Amino acid sequence: MPEMKDARLLVGFETSDDGAVFQIREDYALIQTLDFFTPIVDDPYDFGAIAAANALSDVYAMGGKPLTAMSIVCFPYKDLPVSLLAQISKGGAETILQADALVIGGHSVSDSEIKFGYAVTGHIHPDHIWRNHTPNLGDSLVLSKPLGTGLLTTAVKQNHLPETVLETPIREMKRLNQVACDLARNFTIHAATDITGFGLLGHLYEMIRIRNFGVKLRVQSLPLFEGVWQAIESKCLTRAHTTNFAYISPYPISANAAFDAYRSILLDPQTSGGLLFALPKDQAEILVKNLNNQDHTAAVIGEITQNPGFDFE
Repeated sequence: MPEMKDARLLVGFETSDDGAVFQIREDYALIQTLDFFTPIVDDPYDFGAIAAANALSDVYAMGGKPLTAMSIVCFPYKDLPVSLLAQISKGGAETILQADALVIGGHSVSDSEIKFGYAVTGHIHPDHIWRNHTPNLGDSLVLSKPLGTGLLTTAVKQNHLPETVLETPIREMKRLNQVACDLARNFTIHAATDITGFGLLGHLYEMIRIRNFGVKLRVQSLPLFEGVWQAIESKCLTRAHTTNFAYISPYPISANAAFDAYRSILLDPQTSGGLLFALPKDQAEILVKNLNNQDHTAAVIGEITQNPGFDFE
């Protein structure tokens, strides 16, 4: 692709940020992002709601507020009833409305496999953008949602765990990251991102690689969904567990007992996961307390270190 250079383009795709930011005036910029995927759950309404929350999350990960969304639809019109798509769209639209944003259109194509999501536009002050790759040395890391959606949805699809194990994960995947974003704006956020398909380590890699920092993770502090260990015992891994490990392979990994025990969790691809914040150590526990007072399951999970690489304890 030709190089995209424009003084108004404040954030492009060079640093794998969660969205692009385009400045409209001195005090106003637009965030643009999109996300769509195949069904992760069986219920069409829940799938639409999760797809919407997942697409909106990129705006929240940059500290912004959503404005509008346009749906992206791939649907086998000849094989499945349109009423199914109506339920998917309803779940998505009602979630967009929860974010005080509007669905203003979209586009669909006939496809043998269902895919659904949104292109989202948000807004932010140019001085208040959270980037994903700008942590400070010594920052603590706060995660706002539990991990394990990839493992659990795979375990249910393979009939290793009952569908009831997905009740809490589905509720969390449908939950907007709006409250977490709003609370975090009261703190000194040096870097932020959301945890999605690259897993915790993949998104951490994007956070630390440009500044050539490292990270020390306290694996026993990771918030996890119930049933994750049973899914691991049943070997319910996804293809992304392999590709996510390959993605972070340029960085040194301390393959100790802690990593070996939590490897499947650390590499697990998430859908509509939590926000990950890097902020001063003396603010981290207060942010966690504020999040958990709002019915989150947040935790301080580690810190940014000097030497490049991943360490686990």
